[in-house]
Amino acid sequence: MNQPLTPEQLAADERFQRFCAHPHDAAERHYWQQRPDISATTLIEAQQLVAQLAFLPAPEATEAAWEQLSTRLTDAPTRTAVRRTLPKTNRRRWLGWSVAASLLLIAGLTGWFFMNDAPAWTTHRTAYNEVQTLDLADGTTVHLNANSELRISDDLATADRRMVELTGEAFFDVAHAANRPFTLATQRGDVRVLGTSFSVQQRRDELEVILVEGKVKLDLDNEQTVHMTPGQRVRYHDGMTLVETIDTDGTAAWRNGRMHFRNETVARVLDRVRHDFGWQIEVADAALLERRITAQIPQNDPEILFEALAALYDLTLERSGANEYLLK
Repeated sequence: MNQPLTPEQLAADERFQRFCAHPHDAAERHYWQQRPDISATTLIEAQQLVAQLAFLPAPEATEAAWEQLSTRLTDAPTRTAVRRTLPKTNRRRWLGWSVAASLLLIAGLTGWFFMNDAPAWTTHRTAYNEVQTLDLADGTTVHLNANSELRISDDLATADRRMVELTGEAFFDVAHAANRPFTLATQRGDVRVLGTSFSVQQRRDELEVILVEGKVKLDLDNEQTVHMTPGQRVRYHDGMTLVETIDTDGTAAWRNGRMHFRNETVARVLDRVRHDFGWQIEVADAALLERRITAQIPQNDPEILFEALAALYDLTLERSGANEYLLK
């Protein structure tokens, strides 16, 4: 099985560079979208790299950018072989393409001309303590949790590969579409499905996926692939992957205005409150952070949550400023 390509490796591919300059070729577009060794995130980042080079106004600046990219290609051992396939003649071709692209830009084309037949993206954002329900063009339903962002390609209903990007937390009920996989890109990996229901959290450096029904494949940024079955939870952080079987009944309880914690540490509960409500919480005793709780709170309300914690552990919550609290 081929190793996943990095954005730098893909950007250095001469055929990919030609595609970026001529994105309306349907056959080429299909070829790059269906490559199993290219994630949705990698495809986007590589196109941005090519664009950054292609739109440089002067050959000298383009040459400098190429040197910078070449340096990046040799930063890791896995990229050394790629550099050897890029003789100086390819660099001259790259410079030629940059001149042509600059002329097109002057003529009035936008920077999106190189993207998959120029699809646009629509962005949805939620504020603290806000939940949105989105009905996507392909029939998929997304519940977007507080302080989260979802980007949706506008060709979702017709593209060979349906693509969205998430930062934050969401629950997906993906509409089945034969031969049109649904790819959710996050900073730590991609979730690939055909039709299924699952919850995703992408917060800071951690990715969590809970599969309620169907099947998904996770392509993580450490080049690990995980095939999930219903009832599994995958947590990925700092290169480490934990796969567990859990009861999914309380998954994404925030969709119904509730809080649900199952054997979670107080530290993770506080992270949830910080992310969803914007509260800044200090803890007087660090040992408290390691305690575990199981709780169902009837309202998505951190004050009720902390009342429950206070009753369990004889604690108090003091306000120290606007949205700033001390738990002791």
